[in-house]
This record gives sequence, C-alpha cells and structure tokens, in this order.
Amino acid sequence: ASDMLFYTAPSGTTSTERLRLSSDGRGLSEFTAKAWVNFNGTGTPSIRDSHNISSISDNGVGNYSPIFTVNMSNSNYAAVASGTAVNNWRGLETAVIAVGTTGFQIYHAEDTSTYDIALVMGIAFGA
Repeated sequence: ASDMLFYTAPSGTTSTERLRLSSDGRGLSEFTAKAWVNFNGTGTPSIRDSHNISSISDNGVGNYSPIFTVNMSNSNYAAVASGTAVNNWRGLETAVIAVGTTGFQIYHAEDTSTYDIALVMGIAFGA
C-alpha cells in the first residue's frame, strides 16, 4: 500500500505537499496533529494510545518527555498538555515546558509540589 499525496503549485513555483493520506488511513498536513499521546505517568510511564510517539522518557517526578517516532522538521511547532489532579485542583499545572525536534517535555505540579499522575495527554501541531 502507498500514500496518497496532494500538492499545490502556484503558477511559476515548485509544488508543495499540502496533505498526505497515509496507507493506515491517517491524514497528515501542517493543520493536523503531528503527534499525540495518552499515557499513565505513575511508576514507569505507560502509553495507552498515541500517534507518532515511540516512547515516554521519565525525567523525574511529574516530568515526562514524549519522544517522536518521526521527528519534527524544526522546533517551531505548538504543543499542549493536560493531566488530572492528585490532591486537589488548586494550583494545578500540567504544561509543556520545552519543545525540540525529537519530542517535547511535559511538567505537572500542584501548588508547590510535583506529582506523577495517572492521566497525561499531549498533542503537537506543526511542520
């Protein structure tokens, strides 16, 4: 099976790939998620489901790095994260704190402490 590619080519310019329908049925473009992950961050992080995420690095309590299967072309993409609370919702923060071509970093804190959490989700859009 092969991918189906869609290009645009304004007059006098070279063609640019705008959309790729992969043989597994996924649509890929700058406007679709390049990667997403849903994982359990307690103990050894465990991926429940994902797209373009090969693994999760455990950087310490409440600090995770989803690693891309296929790297981003640059670090100028948008990534966001979300997670559940451990103790309370006051002062809760689950955020992306760094991005790179090979993955991004998610951090979880409540008030002044970091925690490993059972439900962590992250998504990245870009080139």
